[in-house]
Amino acid sequence: MSDPGKRDGMGRAERHADPHWWQCMLQCGKLVAERKPYFITDDIEFLRRKLHPNATTHEHRAVGPLMAALARLDYCEATDDWVESQQLTNHSRPMRVWLSKIYRGPTIRRPPRRRLLDPRQISFFEGVGR
Repeated sequence: MSDPGKRDGMGRAERHADPHWWQCMLQCGKLVAERKPYFITDDIEFLRRKLHPNATTHEHRAVGPLMAALARLDYCEATDDWVESQQLTNHSRPMRVWLSKIYRGPTIRRPPRRRLLDPRQISFFEGVGR
């Protein structure tokens, strides 16, 4: 029963998000996926603030549907790993780690499942310009 409610809530969040913000976040999500083999939504928000500082939305819960849209576009896929957010507004809450499917840098082997993956250890511009 919670699955239809979750889909409904995500759909409402997506519909109420600012369309300009949504497009900027999609663009930033693709750029992050091209530059980092593993990332969290903090990375996308960081790039959005640099490239599109005026793109905002009142509906920040739309980040969940945004990541689902990026996954449907085959830019990334969810992993089972979680790390703490670095954004002050998130109060160190756990953030899902995403695996890029369009990463363009040096080959990165997926680590064994025993080791926690921390995307903050990977430089944002690692391998760019090759």
